[in-house]
Amino acid sequence: MDWPVTFKCNNNCLTCINDMVYHPEKKVLGKKDCVYVPTDQIKSKIDSLKDLEDNTMSFTGGEPTISDDFFELLEYTRKKYEDDILIFVVSNGRMFSSKSFLEKMVSTLPPDGNNRFGIAIFGHQPKLHDTITRAKGSFDQTVKGVKNLLNKGYDVELRIIINRMNYKKLPEIAEWISENLKEVFRVVMIHMKYTGNAIKNIEKIKVKLSESNNYAVDAAEIMEKNGLNVRMFHFPLCTIPKKHWDKAKGVTKQKEELKFSDKCEECSAKYECPMIWSTYYNIFGDDEINPV
Repeated sequence: MDWPVTFKCNNNCLTCINDMVYHPEKKVLGKKDCVYVPTDQIKSKIDSLKDLEDNTMSFTGGEPTISDDFFELLEYTRKKYEDDILIFVVSNGRMFSSKSFLEKMVSTLPPDGNNRFGIAIFGHQPKLHDTITRAKGSFDQTVKGVKNLLNKGYDVELRIIINRMNYKKLPEIAEWISENLKEVFRVVMIHMKYTGNAIKNIEKIKVKLSESNNYAVDAAEIMEKNGLNVRMFHFPLCTIPKKHWDKAKGVTKQKEELKFSDKCEECSAKYECPMIWSTYYNIFGDDEINPV
């Protein structure tokens, strides 16, 4: 289960799926129509995991680590389920650059437990990353946060959100990760969902599969050569070489958000294909889809 802890954020990414605005009365940056999520509501969702037979609780946002009840919710989940479920924190990683915050994390959610962190990185240089996050200094804090988590023994999944501003740099990003963050659990390259900020900034960040996938494949091969575990989310199988299909197979989100082209009806790989966001077809159509 994915559930937002808060819709506040300390970044304002061009690619964010939420429509983010500044709320002057609250003095926070947050989702246009909702900033705070009631703690009791989140605990109710945590309680329902057993009934849903779900073995993962993903805390998302906004930025979950800046919520006042972040540690309370982690502790609640850990005590309720011990290590029976995976606690997955989807974050920009910036708060983990703080020594005191990191120590509180270790005491609340020990690194030897069943937990993992998914941290977004947009580039291999401060200028590229910070231009996309629209938060000066975010690259340095994110990288320090990732290194701090790794040094404590946590599993960290790096998430590269592919967009027009970084797709040609994917091989360089792959080399940088291989040299600087090679201890990560895995690296996931992800195609965007076009909602929220991504729609508001679409002319800056939209990119077609046919433009970006060759760069993504090159990046995957670089990281694999360097011993990294690589996955590719929302890459229709027909748009990448068959030797990379195992990195892309399987649906990672609710199927209501994803879509097959009408062309896919007779495709022999249909039931292994991850599909693509419905919003992608709304923008680009399905000319790139070629059933196998």
